[in-house]
Amino acid sequence: MRLILWRFMISNLAKRVIIVAVLLSSAIAITAGIEQDTVTREFGEITVDFGNRNVTWTTINFDECPTAIDSLDYICKDNGYSFSIDGNGSIVEIDSIYSVPGDATWNLWVVKCGTTEWVKMSAPYSVSLTDCTISSWAYCDSNGEPTVAVDQSGRSIYGHGKVQRVVSLSPSITEIISNIKAADLLVGVDRHSDYPIEIMKMRNEEKLAVVGDYGTVLFEEILGAKPDIVLCDGLQYNHVQIANRLRSSGIESVVLCTEETFDDIIDNIYIVGTVLGRGSDANIKISQIENETLRIISLIEEAETSDNGTVMVVLGLNSSPFVAGSHTYVGDIIARLLGENAFANLDGWLSVDREVVVKNNPSKIIVLTTVYKATQLEYNCMLSILPDDWKSTDAYRNGEIYMMCEDAGDMMQRPSPRVTQLMGLLGRILHPEVFHLSVVPKYIGNDYENLLV
Repeated sequence: MRLILWRFMISNLAKRVIIVAVLLSSAIAITAGIEQDTVTREFGEITVDFGNRNVTWTTINFDECPTAIDSLDYICKDNGYSFSIDGNGSIVEIDSIYSVPGDATWNLWVVKCGTTEWVKMSAPYSVSLTDCTISSWAYCDSNGEPTVAVDQSGRSIYGHGKVQRVVSLSPSITEIISNIKAADLLVGVDRHSDYPIEIMKMRNEEKLAVVGDYGTVLFEEILGAKPDIVLCDGLQYNHVQIANRLRSSGIESVVLCTEETFDDIIDNIYIVGTVLGRGSDANIKISQIENETLRIISLIEEAETSDNGTVMVVLGLNSSPFVAGSHTYVGDIIARLLGENAFANLDGWLSVDREVVVKNNPSKIIVLTTVYKATQLEYNCMLSILPDDWKSTDAYRNGEIYMMCEDAGDMMQRPSPRVTQLMGLLGRILHPEVFHLSVVPKYIGNDYENLLV
């Protein structure tokens, strides 16, 4: 449960601390930006992004490429790509991939120094790129944007060279590394990294250093592992601080996305694959996840399921429990599964009063816990200590309270490549008729994969 608390239970006081920290960081970034204006940046980074994470990256010399069009000319010549521009200065094609007005078009996108978001530029593209962390000539539809190119701290994910020694500071990151066949690069993990089984085997054989808890990583232990690079979780402010300290010590660090959505998980897999030189394996894993996700969602959409009420996902059984609102990966997946989150009006994982639970009256309650085992006895024990107020909800009256514990509980707390398994379990709870289930188990633990067959 401590891992859950560290990850999600941010009190109002903690939020104020984070807001202050962000404001201070913004002030520092502004100061840094002013200083950058007085220093000429000699080199920049640029990509050609053909879509579907098919990206070509290189560095450019600003003296040789003073404008954006010069940068396009450089990267195309370097890779043997053709390109053409119309009379308005818009890109007609790159490497025989043509802009299609109203569909997908080529545009220049940039991430400005000190920021993390893509910004689309307008033709003609005669602008200078010296104030950009990275720029991209990207083929996107009207609702799309280029492949992620910077980490949560605004640093480019490209150009790290050959990585041989990696430290992971969160269980989710460790799972990503293992899923893209890069576990052989690991030399250190946090104490909660225990999946897949090969990680525990490596820890038992003392091939991996344990560098602290997920919420309290130890700087000296990280240094002792002698990593080339350290992968940090953007949701943890102390990870951001550790990343800055490590960079000051000459050790590169990458801060992954905050994992608020399904897309964040996909971006993180791509980032880790790119940073570790395992991009092909990362893209294979991403394709597998996207295909399985599409299969599950298509089943639900085609079934035209009836309204099954609202669902509450809750951490533990405290008097003021933490529930999943919007801008959480669990909330995002519920929405993708055409479910209705009873607390979609909230932002993040937030504590609510018991009276609010009764007022929102969820039709189904999913309890995430690390305290109980997946047995009828322990499920009954969990039910026996439910807050009395909850017993007036439709979920209790209709026997629609589910306990996710053991491996299933861990899986639901980690925004990792197992996201399709999470979707499979939630899909069966939300829409049992779609999966031809007359009865869904009320407690799910180490054998959760058997339900997904």
